Amino acid sequence: MLTWNIILFLISLYILVKASQSVVKYILAIADFLNISDYVAALLIMSLATTLPEFVVGINSAIGGFSNLSLGNLFGANIANISLVLGLSAFLSGNIKTVGRAPKYHIWPALLTSISPIILLLDGSLTRNDGLILISIFFIYCFFLIFGRSFIKKEHDILSKIRSSKEKTTHHYLFLNKNIGGFIISVFLLLLSAYVLTLNASSIALSLNISEILIGIFVIAIGTTLPELSISLRSAFSKHPGLSIGNLVGASVFNSTLILGVVALINPIAIIGNDFKSFIIASIFMVLCIIVANIFLTTGRKIGRFEGLMLMFIYVLFIFSNIIL
Repeated sequence: MLTWNIILFLISLYILVKASQSVVKYILAIADFLNISDYVAALLIMSLATTLPEFVVGINSAIGGFSNLSLGNLFGANIANISLVLGLSAFLSGNIKTVGRAPKYHIWPALLTSISPIILLLDGSLTRNDGLILISIFFIYCFFLIFGRSFIKKEHDILSKIRSSKEKTTHHYLFLNKNIGGFIISVFLLLLSAYVLTLNASSIALSLNISEILIGIFVIAIGTTLPELSISLRSAFSKHPGLSIGNLVGASVFNSTLILGVVALINPIAIIGNDFKSFIIASIFMVLCIIVANIFLTTGRKIGRFEGLMLMFIYVLFIFSNIIL
């Protein structure tokens, strides 16, 4: 039975990653049709698309009574995104620079938003009221973006000027004939694979007597952050840093507020025993990697190979801390 669970887990994880990448591709085409800049598309549309695995896994986990699995997945995904994904992208590409006024007016508020669930979880539980607070923080953050969009509007205007009517016609054709259908099929596969993945992940955890939160932090979190990794690498090598940074920052905000808030509304989270120890370790490293990444982005305004190595080293320390402690 365990072998069958592992096989189904790996198959569903593979389909989950492939479906997530397809969703990102189709949404980017739609964003291009709507004439939205790279940074804005990554921040609002792509980050929503790349966090769909976490969203679906979270909902299925909450419905199935395994909310701690979702908590581990969301925290693990944030740590992997900001340390491993951003660090690896910077190391391989050599340099990731910030875009416009984003560091001053956006990244630090994103930090405060991303660590908000840690504060609410210090009492060992995340109630439905806490879930409402997190969802409210998400919408407040979106409200903040609307009034702090000067750097977005400038970038949007630049992109608007370089796009020709012929390109718009081409994207219109793709939008009507390919992207809508592809998006629907990809989302369906995403939902199905995430449901199967959640069931088998919990079965494996129970069979091996492993904490659900650890399964979420490492196995599922790495799998569900592969779309962010592929997007970050592609954008870094193609000299579109706004796409990479906007996606990772947006994903962190979505995970910590909207998704975790919805999970808590469906099924409140209670952290006890070994799960609380894992939560403390994950919280420390999530705050650490977010602060370090923000310092790199807001002071030097770039992340080079050395900074990338430092971020990846934080992830290695995170793994060893969970093994040793």
